[in-house]
Amino acid sequence: MILWNKPLEIGLCNKAVGNAQKIDIGRFKYGNPILPGEYSLDVYINGQWLGKRKFVFKSTRSNENAKTCFTPNMLLEYGVKPEILHHEVSSTFTCNDLDKWVNDAFYQFDTSRLRLDISIPQVALQKNAQGYVDPRLWDRGINAAFFAYNASAYRIVNNNHETNHAFMGTNVGLNLYDWQLRHTGQWKWQDHNEIQEKVSSYTSNNTYAQKAFPTLNSVVTLGDYFTNNNFFDALPYRGINISSDDRMLPNSMLGYAPQIRGYAKTNAKVEVRQQGNLIYQTTVTPGSFEINDLYPTGFSGELQVSIYETNGEIQKFSIPYASVIEMLRPKMS
Repeated sequence: MILWNKPLEIGLCNKAVGNAQKIDIGRFKYGNPILPGEYSLDVYINGQWLGKRKFVFKSTRSNENAKTCFTPNMLLEYGVKPEILHHEVSSTFTCNDLDKWVNDAFYQFDTSRLRLDISIPQVALQKNAQGYVDPRLWDRGINAAFFAYNASAYRIVNNNHETNHAFMGTNVGLNLYDWQLRHTGQWKWQDHNEIQEKVSSYTSNNTYAQKAFPTLNSVVTLGDYFTNNNFFDALPYRGINISSDDRMLPNSMLGYAPQIRGYAKTNAKVEVRQQGNLIYQTTVTPGSFEINDLYPTGFSGELQVSIYETNGEIQKFSIPYASVIEMLRPKMS
Protein backbone atom coordinates (compact mmCIF):
# COMPACT_ATOMS: atom_id res chain seq x y z
CA MET A 1 0.00 0.00 0.00
CA ILE A 2 1.42 3.39 -1.01
CA LEU A 3 0.34 6.64 0.65
CA TRP A 4 0.86 9.82 -1.36
CA ASN A 5 0.30 13.03 0.63
CA LYS A 6 1.80 15.52 -1.76
CA PRO A 7 -0.92 17.17 -3.92
CA LEU A 8 -0.64 16.63 -7.60
CA GLU A 9 0.58 19.73 -9.43
CA ILE A 10 -1.77 20.39 -12.32
CA GLY A 11 1.07 21.84 -14.31
CA LEU A 12 2.45 18.30 -14.80
CA CYS A 13 -0.65 17.44 -16.83
CA ASN A 14 -0.22 20.39 -19.13
CA LYS A 15 0.01 18.41 -22.35
CA ALA A 16 -1.99 18.60 -25.54
CA VAL A 17 -3.96 15.54 -26.56
CA GLY A 18 -3.87 14.71 -30.25
CA ASN A 19 -4.16 17.84 -32.37
CA ALA A 20 -5.77 19.90 -29.54
CA GLN A 21 -4.27 23.33 -28.81
CA LYS A 22 -1.93 23.43 -25.83
CA ILE A 23 -3.38 25.44 -22.92
CA ASP A 24 -1.40 26.88 -20.02
CA ILE A 25 -3.14 25.68 -16.88
CA GLY A 26 -0.22 26.18 -14.55
CA ARG A 27 -1.90 29.11 -12.80
CA PHE A 28 -4.61 26.73 -11.52
CA LYS A 29 -2.30 24.55 -9.47
CA TYR A 30 -2.77 26.61 -6.28
CA GLY A 31 -6.52 27.17 -6.45
CA ASN A 32 -9.03 29.29 -8.36
CA PRO A 33 -7.03 32.15 -9.91
CA ILE A 34 -7.98 35.67 -11.00
CA LEU A 35 -7.83 35.76 -14.77
CA PRO A 36 -6.99 38.92 -16.74
CA GLY A 37 -9.93 40.91 -18.04
CA GLU A 38 -12.57 43.50 -17.22
CA TYR A 39 -15.00 42.76 -14.39
CA SER A 40 -18.14 44.51 -13.15
CA LEU A 41 -17.90 44.08 -9.38
CA ASP A 42 -19.82 44.83 -6.22
CA VAL A 43 -17.42 47.00 -4.22
CA TYR A 44 -17.40 46.93 -0.42
CA ILE A 45 -15.33 49.38 1.63
CA ASN A 46 -14.64 47.95 5.08
CA GLY A 47 -17.76 45.81 4.75
CA GLN A 48 -20.02 48.66 3.55
CA TRP A 49 -21.45 48.35 0.04
CA LEU A 50 -20.35 51.20 -2.22
CA GLY A 51 -21.92 50.12 -5.51
CA LYS A 52 -21.02 48.43 -8.77
CA ARG A 53 -17.77 49.47 -10.44
CA LYS A 54 -15.73 48.20 -13.38
CA PHE A 55 -12.17 47.02 -12.80
CA VAL A 56 -9.50 45.85 -15.22
CA PHE A 57 -7.24 43.04 -13.98
CA LYS A 58 -3.93 42.54 -15.77
CA SER A 59 -1.48 39.64 -15.80
CA THR A 60 1.67 39.82 -13.73
CA ARG A 61 5.14 38.76 -14.78
CA SER A 62 5.15 35.95 -12.24
CA ASN A 63 2.08 34.42 -13.94
CA GLU A 64 0.20 34.49 -10.62
CA ASN A 65 -3.22 36.07 -10.06
CA ALA A 66 -3.99 39.05 -12.26
CA LYS A 67 -3.99 42.35 -10.36
CA THR A 68 -5.82 45.67 -10.59
CA CYS A 69 -4.64 49.15 -9.65
CA PHE A 70 -6.22 52.25 -8.13
CA THR A 71 -6.12 55.95 -9.01
CA PRO A 72 -6.32 58.88 -6.55
CA ASN A 73 -9.79 59.75 -7.86
CA MET A 74 -10.99 56.24 -7.04
CA LEU A 75 -9.59 56.42 -3.51
CA LEU A 76 -11.15 59.83 -2.89
CA GLU A 77 -14.49 58.34 -3.93
CA TYR A 78 -13.92 55.59 -1.37
CA GLY A 79 -13.54 58.24 1.35
CA VAL A 80 -9.76 58.35 1.72
CA LYS A 81 -8.50 61.65 3.15
CA PRO A 82 -6.89 63.83 0.46
CA GLU A 83 -3.86 64.55 2.65
CA ILE A 84 -3.06 60.84 2.72
CA LEU A 85 -2.47 61.00 -1.05
CA HIS A 86 -0.89 64.43 -1.49
CA HIS A 87 2.71 63.31 -1.04
CA GLU A 88 2.35 60.62 -3.70
CA VAL A 89 0.05 62.06 -6.34
CA SER A 90 1.66 63.15 -9.58
CA SER A 91 -1.57 62.88 -11.54
CA THR A 92 -5.16 62.09 -10.69
CA PHE A 93 -4.90 59.36 -13.38
CA THR A 94 -1.82 57.66 -11.90
CA CYS A 95 -2.69 54.01 -11.28
CA ASN A 96 -0.83 52.14 -8.58
CA ASP A 97 -1.14 49.23 -6.17
CA LEU A 98 -3.51 49.91 -3.28
CA ASP A 99 -0.89 49.57 -0.55
CA LYS A 100 1.34 52.05 -2.39
CA TRP A 101 -1.29 54.74 -1.79
CA VAL A 102 -2.42 53.78 1.72
CA ASN A 103 -0.33 51.83 4.21
CA ASP A 104 -1.89 48.55 5.39
CA ALA A 105 -4.69 48.75 2.80
CA PHE A 106 -5.53 45.64 0.77
CA TYR A 107 -8.31 44.06 -1.30
CA GLN A 108 -9.80 40.60 -1.75
CA PHE A 109 -11.55 39.50 -4.94
CA ASP A 110 -14.21 36.78 -4.70
CA THR A 111 -14.46 35.53 -8.28
CA SER A 112 -17.47 33.32 -7.57
CA ARG A 113 -19.57 36.24 -6.29
CA LEU A 114 -17.90 39.01 -8.33
CA ARG A 115 -17.31 40.89 -5.11
CA LEU A 116 -14.34 43.13 -4.31
CA ASP A 117 -13.71 43.77 -0.61
CA ILE A 118 -11.39 46.71 0.04
CA SER A 119 -9.93 47.17 3.52
CA ILE A 120 -8.66 50.66 4.38
CA PRO A 121 -7.37 51.60 7.86
CA GLN A 122 -9.80 53.81 9.76
CA VAL A 123 -7.20 56.56 10.24
CA ALA A 124 -6.96 57.03 6.45
CA LEU A 125 -10.70 57.51 5.92
CA GLN A 126 -12.77 60.64 6.28
CA LYS A 127 -14.96 60.13 9.30
CA ASN A 128 -18.02 62.04 10.42
CA ALA A 129 -18.22 62.85 14.11
CA GLN A 130 -21.04 61.55 16.31
CA GLY A 131 -24.17 63.63 15.72
CA TYR A 132 -22.90 65.02 12.39
CA VAL A 133 -25.50 66.38 9.97
CA ASP A 134 -24.54 67.01 6.35
CA PRO A 135 -24.66 70.79 5.64
CA ARG A 136 -26.62 70.00 2.47
CA LEU A 137 -29.50 69.03 4.76
CA TRP A 138 -29.44 72.31 6.68
CA ASP A 139 -32.39 74.62 6.12
CA ARG A 140 -31.39 78.25 5.69
CA GLY A 141 -35.00 79.36 5.95
CA ILE A 142 -37.03 81.53 3.59
CA ASN A 143 -36.41 85.00 2.20
CA ALA A 144 -38.11 87.32 4.69
CA ALA A 145 -37.95 90.68 6.43
CA PHE A 146 -38.96 91.57 9.99
CA PHE A 147 -39.28 94.61 12.22
CA ALA A 148 -39.35 94.28 16.00
CA TYR A 149 -39.58 97.11 18.51
CA ASN A 150 -39.86 97.84 22.20
CA ALA A 151 -41.56 101.18 22.98
CA SER A 152 -42.35 103.06 26.17
CA ALA A 153 -43.47 106.58 27.16
CA TYR A 154 -44.01 108.48 30.40
CA ARG A 155 -44.99 111.95 31.63
CA ILE A 156 -43.72 113.93 34.62
CA VAL A 157 -45.65 116.89 36.12
CA ASN A 158 -44.02 118.90 38.92
CA ASN A 159 -45.11 122.42 40.02
CA ASN A 160 -46.79 123.11 36.72
CA HIS A 161 -43.65 121.92 34.91
CA GLU A 162 -44.41 119.16 32.47
CA THR A 163 -41.91 116.81 30.82
CA ASN A 164 -42.75 114.09 28.31
CA HIS A 165 -40.44 111.23 27.41
CA ALA A 166 -40.66 108.51 24.76
CA PHE A 167 -38.32 105.67 23.81
CA MET A 168 -38.33 102.97 21.15
CA GLY A 169 -35.73 100.29 20.52
CA THR A 170 -35.68 98.77 17.04
CA ASN A 171 -34.47 95.45 15.67
CA VAL A 172 -34.73 95.17 11.88
CA GLY A 173 -33.65 92.26 9.70
CA LEU A 174 -33.67 90.94 6.16
CA ASN A 175 -32.91 87.34 5.15
CA LEU A 176 -32.09 87.14 1.47
CA TYR A 177 -30.76 83.80 0.20
CA ASP A 178 -27.56 83.07 2.18
CA TRP A 179 -27.19 86.57 3.60
CA GLN A 180 -28.64 88.05 6.79
CA LEU A 181 -28.82 91.83 7.21
CA ARG A 182 -29.36 93.12 10.74
CA HIS A 183 -29.79 96.56 12.30
CA THR A 184 -30.48 97.63 15.87
CA GLY A 185 -30.98 101.17 17.13
CA GLN A 186 -32.91 103.36 19.55
CA TRP A 187 -35.04 106.50 19.25
CA LYS A 188 -35.50 109.01 22.07
CA TRP A 189 -37.86 111.95 22.35
CA GLN A 190 -38.22 114.60 25.08
CA ASP A 191 -40.55 117.61 25.46
CA HIS A 192 -39.93 120.25 28.16
CA ASN A 193 -42.83 122.74 28.27
CA GLU A 194 -40.92 125.06 30.64
CA ILE A 195 -38.26 125.89 28.11
CA GLN A 196 -40.43 125.10 25.11
CA GLU A 197 -37.87 122.61 23.82
CA LYS A 198 -38.41 119.34 22.01
CA VAL A 199 -35.52 116.96 21.50
CA SER A 200 -35.61 113.92 19.20
CA SER A 201 -32.66 111.67 18.32
CA TYR A 202 -31.95 108.26 16.81
CA THR A 203 -28.82 106.24 17.58
CA SER A 204 -27.68 103.27 15.52
CA ASN A 205 -26.15 100.51 17.65
CA ASN A 206 -24.96 98.31 14.81
CA THR A 207 -25.68 97.51 11.17
CA TYR A 208 -24.09 94.44 9.65
CA ALA A 209 -24.45 91.63 7.12
CA GLN A 210 -23.53 88.00 7.78
CA LYS A 211 -22.99 84.92 5.63
CA ALA A 212 -22.29 81.39 6.87
CA PHE A 213 -19.60 79.15 5.34
CA PRO A 214 -20.38 75.60 6.56
CA THR A 215 -17.26 74.10 4.97
CA LEU A 216 -15.18 76.31 7.27
CA ASN A 217 -17.58 76.18 10.24
CA SER A 218 -17.33 79.96 10.12
CA VAL A 219 -19.34 83.15 9.65
CA VAL A 220 -18.25 86.29 7.78
CA THR A 221 -19.50 89.59 9.22
CA LEU A 222 -19.31 92.96 7.44
CA GLY A 223 -20.26 96.30 8.96
CA ASP A 224 -20.62 97.57 12.54
CA TYR A 225 -20.22 94.78 15.08
CA PHE A 226 -18.53 93.82 18.36
CA THR A 227 -15.47 91.74 19.15
CA ASN A 228 -15.71 88.40 20.97
CA ASN A 229 -15.94 88.76 24.76
CA ASN A 230 -14.65 85.32 25.82
CA PHE A 231 -11.52 86.79 27.39
CA PHE A 232 -11.83 90.61 27.18
CA ASP A 233 -14.63 93.16 27.10
CA ALA A 234 -16.39 93.43 23.74
CA LEU A 235 -15.31 96.41 21.67
CA PRO A 236 -17.25 97.93 18.76
CA TYR A 237 -15.62 98.03 15.35
CA ARG A 238 -16.41 98.72 11.71
CA GLY A 239 -14.95 96.33 9.16
CA ILE A 240 -14.93 92.66 8.22
CA ASN A 241 -14.54 89.67 10.50
CA ILE A 242 -14.25 85.91 9.96
CA SER A 243 -14.94 83.84 13.05
CA SER A 244 -15.75 80.22 13.88
CA ASP A 245 -19.30 79.34 14.88
CA ASP A 246 -19.72 76.42 17.29
CA ARG A 247 -23.38 76.09 16.32
CA MET A 248 -22.20 74.41 13.11
CA LEU A 249 -20.39 71.64 15.02
CA PRO A 250 -21.96 68.38 16.20
CA ASN A 251 -22.34 68.11 19.96
CA SER A 252 -19.52 65.57 20.14
CA MET A 253 -17.05 68.20 18.91
CA LEU A 254 -17.97 70.89 21.44
CA GLY A 255 -15.55 71.38 24.30
CA TYR A 256 -12.25 69.56 24.71
CA ALA A 257 -11.58 65.83 24.59
CA PRO A 258 -8.31 64.02 23.82
CA GLN A 259 -7.53 62.18 20.59
CA ILE A 260 -6.89 58.45 20.82
CA ARG A 261 -4.58 56.71 18.36
CA GLY A 262 -3.81 53.03 18.12
CA TYR A 263 -3.13 50.08 15.84
CA ALA A 264 -5.35 47.06 15.23
CA LYS A 265 -3.84 43.84 13.95
CA THR A 266 -7.20 42.48 12.75
CA ASN A 267 -10.79 43.66 12.52
CA ALA A 268 -11.24 44.74 16.12
CA LYS A 269 -13.58 46.28 18.65
CA VAL A 270 -12.30 49.33 20.54
CA GLU A 271 -13.70 50.34 23.92
CA VAL A 272 -12.91 53.51 25.87
CA ARG A 273 -13.68 53.64 29.58
CA GLN A 274 -13.34 56.34 32.23
CA GLN A 275 -13.41 55.36 35.88
CA GLY A 276 -14.79 51.98 34.80
CA ASN A 277 -17.68 53.45 32.78
CA LEU A 278 -17.96 52.72 29.06
CA ILE A 279 -18.02 56.07 27.22
CA TYR A 280 -17.20 55.04 23.65
CA GLN A 281 -17.20 51.89 21.50
CA THR A 282 -16.48 51.32 17.83
CA THR A 283 -15.11 48.76 15.39
CA VAL A 284 -12.02 49.33 13.24
CA THR A 285 -10.30 47.60 10.34
CA PRO A 286 -6.70 46.33 10.44
CA GLY A 287 -4.16 49.13 10.61
CA SER A 288 -3.92 52.49 12.34
CA PHE A 289 -7.00 54.14 13.78
CA GLU A 290 -7.88 57.47 15.39
CA ILE A 291 -10.77 58.45 17.66
CA ASN A 292 -11.33 62.21 17.70
CA ASP A 293 -15.05 62.60 18.45
CA LEU A 294 -15.32 61.77 22.13
CA TYR A 295 -17.92 63.77 24.00
CA PRO A 296 -16.36 66.04 26.67
CA THR A 297 -15.93 63.96 29.82
CA GLY A 298 -15.24 66.49 32.56
CA PHE A 299 -11.95 68.18 33.33
CA SER A 300 -9.87 65.14 34.32
CA GLY A 301 -9.86 61.36 34.58
CA GLU A 302 -7.60 58.82 32.90
CA LEU A 303 -9.06 57.01 29.87
CA GLN A 304 -8.60 53.24 29.55
CA VAL A 305 -8.53 51.95 25.95
CA SER A 306 -9.06 48.26 25.11
CA ILE A 307 -8.62 46.72 21.65
CA TYR A 308 -10.32 43.32 21.23
CA GLU A 309 -8.82 41.52 18.21
CA THR A 310 -10.76 38.83 16.33
CA ASN A 311 -8.00 36.32 17.11
CA GLY A 312 -8.73 36.69 20.83
CA GLU A 313 -5.82 38.99 21.64
CA ILE A 314 -6.56 42.05 23.81
CA GLN A 315 -4.45 45.21 23.82
CA LYS A 316 -4.84 47.75 26.61
CA PHE A 317 -3.33 51.19 27.27
CA SER A 318 -4.19 54.38 29.13
CA ILE A 319 -4.54 58.02 28.01
CA PRO A 320 -3.83 60.74 30.61
CA TYR A 321 -6.54 63.38 30.45
CA ALA A 322 -6.82 66.84 31.96
CA SER A 323 -8.55 69.94 30.63
CA VAL A 324 -8.92 73.64 31.43
CA ILE A 325 -11.59 76.16 30.46
CA GLU A 326 -11.49 77.26 26.79
CA MET A 327 -9.10 74.46 25.84
CA LEU A 328 -9.52 73.47 22.18
CA ARG A 329 -9.24 70.25 20.23
CA PRO A 330 -6.56 69.89 17.54
CA LYS A 331 -7.37 71.76 14.30
CA MET A 332 -10.04 73.83 16.08
CA SER A 333 -9.98 77.58 16.62
